[in-house]
Amino acid sequence: MEVWSNHPANISGTTTAREAFTVSGPSRSVTSFSVALRRASGTSPLAVRLETAAGVLIEDGTIPALSVTTSGNIAWATYTFASPRTLTLGSSYNVVLSTAADTSYPVYVIRKGVDYSYGAATYFNDGHAQWNSGSGWVPFTQDGGGPLDEGDLQFYFR
Repeated sequence: MEVWSNHPANISGTTTAREAFTVSGPSRSVTSFSVALRRASGTSPLAVRLETAAGVLIEDGTIPALSVTTSGNIAWATYTFASPRTLTLGSSYNVVLSTAADTSYPVYVIRKGVDYSYGAATYFNDGHAQWNSGSGWVPFTQDGGGPLDEGDLQFYFR
């Protein structure tokens, strides 16, 4: 429906972002994860962690800072898994994004439009984006309002 371009989460140091989701439909084998963002400052890589909802590591790695755009616009940054990973029907997962305190990656959530009567067929209904500033995972907010649990990272698996 819309991208919350005025209120990014600046992934940096203790502030992290994630997409939490449960697989519906068939199990899927994935080879990479891509996210739309930009690099505002610094040279540390963007860490990508695929884990179960219980926090059990499936794989982690990094996207080099130099491969992430520093322009005012966001662009796709991709992490390729060491081997294909199976996302199992009915199982819940998190993709967690983080970096060192010397670097900042603003990430912008896309709104589902539930409050505007958009149907579940028009958006990613299997999960939601959250951020953590060191005090626990919370939904993103829009325009300074309260938390809304209807946003997703702009992401995809291949």
